[in-house]
Amino acid sequence: MKCILPLEGETQTLQTKSEQVHLVANFCLKVKGGSKHLKSGVTKMATFRVTIEIGPMDRSRFEQIEALVDTGATYTVVPRDVLERLGIMPQFRRRFRLADGRVVELDMAVVAIRLEGQTLPTICVFGEEGMDALLGAVTLEEFGLGVDPVNQRLVPIELLLVGFGIA
Repeated sequence: MKCILPLEGETQTLQTKSEQVHLVANFCLKVKGGSKHLKSGVTKMATFRVTIEIGPMDRSRFEQIEALVDTGATYTVVPRDVLERLGIMPQFRRRFRLADGRVVELDMAVVAIRLEGQTLPTICVFGEEGMDALLGAVTLEEFGLGVDPVNQRLVPIELLLVGFGIA
């Protein structure tokens, strides 16, 4: 499959005659509108969603959301309104370069995520209200999970630990 892609970890929007496609790194994320045929040789790539639960670090409450699996996104991204509803406030900011070349600073926080029967802390970006949540590469690695795009599921992986003198 072919897809016009932004730089790794960045988002780009393509507007065709009948639909809008959001591109993030190695995935075409979202199609809005009628036709499923895209102009300029752009085809939709296999993407899938998983159910995650997100909550504050004190684990006092969680909200279940659907997230698009995106190994091209460094961090997990959750709409700001969801995070604020859970009482999660920005803790720090990081700079990101967008597909159009602009550099923006985005709010971030450490949150608790439940996924595949585990609850772990992860870094989360405050996304725009109404956007799709993204499950990024850092969170997947923290959970020891990889992506099986053919069967559209997360799978356990062996993590690398090299150079620490562990036998």
